[in-house]
Amino acid sequence: MPDLQYQCLNFSSNSLKDGLHRWPGFTFIFSACRPKSRGEITLRDVDGRKAPRIQANYLTDPDDVRIMIAGFRIAQEIAATEPFRSLITEQLRPTPDVQSEEQIEAYVRKVGNTVYHPCGTCRMGEDDRAVVDSQLRVRGLTGLRVVDASVMPAMPSPNIHPATIMVAEKGADMIGRALVN
Repeated sequence: MPDLQYQCLNFSSNSLKDGLHRWPGFTFIFSACRPKSRGEITLRDVDGRKAPRIQANYLTDPDDVRIMIAGFRIAQEIAATEPFRSLITEQLRPTPDVQSEEQIEAYVRKVGNTVYHPCGTCRMGEDDRAVVDSQLRVRGLTGLRVVDASVMPAMPSPNIHPATIMVAEKGADMIGRALVN
């Protein structure tokens, strides 16, 4: 199973919120397929009326840091091969002086971000910490199921879309059977 997922984007941008650069460029992005770091979602108030507190906890596991540093190094190797090498007139992000393991780690921590594949916030299982059971029913409530990526007890590798469709299909079947009975 892969540790990293790479993408080569045919545009250049510091942030999609800021828009694209005015010059032609490309961007390598990579991400850990199965990060070990775990975030946390907690309530801000007892009534649940305020937005929850979300703490992503990116790169809190040393293995995730190791994988991202390796990913950075592999991206450097790819950029040094043709046809990329002859296309590069200037390296903007990171600057070429980012070379040491400490510099790479600091850079990855600074610019690292989500790839919008959240899952596991309502973990499925049969233990006391599980939010939903194996039938996707919310523990302690009658008539409520969770049928999305939040029930996944572990992150699938590398994208969650196919697994989310499978959870939804299975959940729809479970709900359909419950309605018939």
